[in-house]
Amino acid sequence: MVKKLERDLRAILRDEGRFRSSHITFTEFAKGGDAGAPDCWFTSGSHCHPLELKLGASVVKKLRPSQRRWHKDHLALGVHTYGASINGDIVMLFELQLYPGGILKELPLLTIAAEDFNCEHLHKILLG
Repeated sequence: MVKKLERDLRAILRDEGRFRSSHITFTEFAKGGDAGAPDCWFTSGSHCHPLELKLGASVVKKLRPSQRRWHKDHLALGVHTYGASINGDIVMLFELQLYPGGILKELPLLTIAAEDFNCEHLHKILLG
């Protein structure tokens, strides 16, 4: 198994054969900028969903303080936020959730082979 990096997950999402460019918008900040905003936005129907990208088996455990604050603030406003991680050859999709006391947790929604992951999986999950 070849070790995957976060940039490999970005490459999957940028693959127009799997994800039409109109469905994924990447948030690119100048070097050194750390606003905490998610890595990208996925458009599904008339909704735009924030999607945080991480390496490993968890998104929440890898969030920087500014990212954690961004997700907590937006979840408190009723925004649904999501995370995707790549762990080896597996992609995992999570819904981030805010619990009493400001505890941020993740609900697993999908585990799939990275080579099979495409926009249809996100549409089915996010549109219900």
